[in-house]
Amino acid sequence: MGIMNSFINDIFEKLAQEASRFARYNKKPTITSREIQTAVRLVLPVLLAHCLFGHYLERPSITFSVLALPLPDRPLFPGFYMPVHVKVFPPIQDPKLLEALVESRKRPAPYVGTFLLKDEPGTDPSVVAGADTEKNIYELKGKELLNRLHEVGTLAQISSIQEDHVILIGHGRLRITEMDKPYNKDDDVIKATSFEVVSTLSDILKASSSWRDHVQTFSQHIGDFNYPRLADFGAGISGANKLQCQQVLEELAVYKRLKVTLEIVKREMEISKIQESIAKAIEEKISGTGNGGG
Repeated sequence: MGIMNSFINDIFEKLAQEASRFARYNKKPTITSREIQTAVRLVLPVLLAHCLFGHYLERPSITFSVLALPLPDRPLFPGFYMPVHVKVFPPIQDPKLLEALVESRKRPAPYVGTFLLKDEPGTDPSVVAGADTEKNIYELKGKELLNRLHEVGTLAQISSIQEDHVILIGHGRLRITEMDKPYNKDDDVIKATSFEVVSTLSDILKASSSWRDHVQTFSQHIGDFNYPRLADFGAGISGANKLQCQQVLEELAVYKRLKVTLEIVKREMEISKIQESIAKAIEEKISGTGNGGG
């Protein structure tokens, strides 16, 4: 009974957070009943699955084959959800992929494997993928596609499919033969590195206005984070580029993963300080101009 009450409380808490975020996103003090219905229809399955699978179930222990889904822009991290637009209209179309996803969702284990697509040789990884890149993705088949995928990806649950929009929930790392490598949670070096990650994240969350939406979630749930999830959280909410994120995702040694995340969040902290300094200088200049004009 206690577990069920906790489960229900989690659902309503997360639903309230998502409803508030939905209203802020639309920049409206109120939203219509139709918009509420739309938000609930899309968000509630994700929240239910997140509460259920995130807190009360382990990742699937049986071995099975899953569909490989390429991601062009950013890897999906365990514990996060991602909307994916499967384009089925010309000039970019692959109706068979959407059909396969719909079929996979009907199975007892509705999972896919998501993998970041490697950049083509000679391309700039900092450039956002465009329509031509997306078209190339859908033209890749078989071994050619396999060779373009990063080796480590994420086992993702297919939460919902609305027309050609698919919502995925990341559950754990996916590789042909192994997942996270074992680690000693009492290791002093791992403890010290994780403490430094937490400390740096806390400083960023306090200082950066762009990260303030994460303060409540971070402060509420940081006690529940193990070391692997802490590394994922730091990288997942960062502004790191896709290759840096993929580096965290591919690192199966927990200590090394924490180190990479620490480098990322330290860099974020430096950027945050620079932005704060620039904003302060501009504000002082505007204030001085205003006083001089008076």
